[in-house]
Amino acid sequence: MQVPAYVEYEKATSVDHALALLARFGPEARVLAGGHSLIPMMKLRLAQPETLVDINGLTDLAYVEVAGGELRIGAMTRHAELLDSAAAGRHFAILHDAERVIADPIVRLWGTVGGSLCQADPSEDLSAAFAALKANMVIRNAGGTRTVRAREFHTGPYETVVAPGELLTEIRIEITPGGGSAYEKVGRRVGDWPVGAAGAAVWLEDDGATIADAGIGLTAVGAEHFSAAAAEDFLRGAAATPENFARAGQIAAGHCRPFSDQRGPADYKRHLAGELTARALRAAVARAAGAGPGGQRGPVGQRGPAGQRGPAGQPGRVNPPDRGGRDMQIAVNVNGTEYSRSVEPRLLLIHFIRDDLGLTGSHWGCDTSNCGACVVWLDDLPVKSCTVLAAMADGRRVRTVEGLARDGVLDPVQEGFARCHGLQCGFCTPGMMLTARWLLDRNPDPSEAQIREAISGQTCRCTGYENIVRSVRWAARHEAAAGRAGSGDCGASDGAA
Repeated sequence: MQVPAYVEYEKATSVDHALALLARFGPEARVLAGGHSLIPMMKLRLAQPETLVDINGLTDLAYVEVAGGELRIGAMTRHAELLDSAAAGRHFAILHDAERVIADPIVRLWGTVGGSLCQADPSEDLSAAFAALKANMVIRNAGGTRTVRAREFHTGPYETVVAPGELLTEIRIEITPGGGSAYEKVGRRVGDWPVGAAGAAVWLEDDGATIADAGIGLTAVGAEHFSAAAAEDFLRGAAATPENFARAGQIAAGHCRPFSDQRGPADYKRHLAGELTARALRAAVARAAGAGPGGQRGPVGQRGPAGQRGPAGQPGRVNPPDRGGRDMQIAVNVNGTEYSRSVEPRLLLIHFIRDDLGLTGSHWGCDTSNCGACVVWLDDLPVKSCTVLAAMADGRRVRTVEGLARDGVLDPVQEGFARCHGLQCGFCTPGMMLTARWLLDRNPDPSEAQIREAISGQTCRCTGYENIVRSVRWAARHEAAAGRAGSGDCGASDGAA
């Protein structure tokens, strides 16, 4: 079992409060947003802050809006919110392309845009997308704000220009007519980091055949600043042809310095950089020329002024000794019952549920938010409770599998899993059922593809996904009939023979 080291915990109530807390606790404090990247690193002692400043309550930083000729994205915008934003998709389809392949639907509900960028993982998808779009980052500190170009935001692996006492608050992208954008990624499986990925943004001249400007973003392939400046220079003023896209891909690949690892050898990653760059360019130009999703035709505008680079942040210490920490009081509503407990700030929600409250229906397996056995609801959203702290649930509502049945009557999802043999070994079942319940509450008649997408971040160790899909479909039909035709016939899933 992996748990973080002892840590202090503070909950910010406003941006100014967050900045004051960061100033108070100094460079060994870390901002806690979604936590799906930071908490696993804390478990492995790759990150060991002295204090966590939880900013999940800063809902004023959660927005996607068009203002001042820019698309503006608050740093606390959840990945799912960016994916659902019509404005983001209309102006920059690359953002929807990238969000669809970031982690899985459950992680996207809780993970944040700003948290992903500030984690600064060299394989992060949005870093490449924002590099291609030549976005600007707005950083707040006690003295005001400063703006930094996306391509200067990251100073190295897991390091950014956000200094101690500062907070990333917003991402801004200039909206220029005549553009189109796209993102291409190769990964080993759903939810995994990319083996290689490329994003492209292209603006065309009035003739629709000449490239006025281009942006290329690359991730997981060792591209400096997540970009390919030499390839962009080659494309500027060139004809929008497949041959030029292929050549730009070759140039981009030539400037990459990938490493061989468990995801593939360096030569393969370099090949991916070139091929995916060419594919992304073709898709981006098609969108720009056709005025389809994410592309608008019109006169080409000028790119906005570059932001100024600020001082680099200080890297934290690695592996200091464990230290004692004070307990804190939390109050949580679990399945309709109020609980008040004194807990260590480092206690994970899954262990609070199982060990402190004795609700052992929820399981934990991978400890890294990959398998999804630990899924519970937090304020009506499924979350992976092995990467959520119990302290983060303070003042919130939690629903576990024990809360599905009502007055001794099984939920239709539970009945469907029983009738259609979706239970199998039972290890993944609690999380699967909670995800299925959430899906049906929002989509009463999902297709097989929609069901499989919803559970794509959860692993069935028996590999019996067919019966799980049938179980969810049975529950949907049963609810649609309001119990009048609750047939025991599970039928076949949409794609079954």
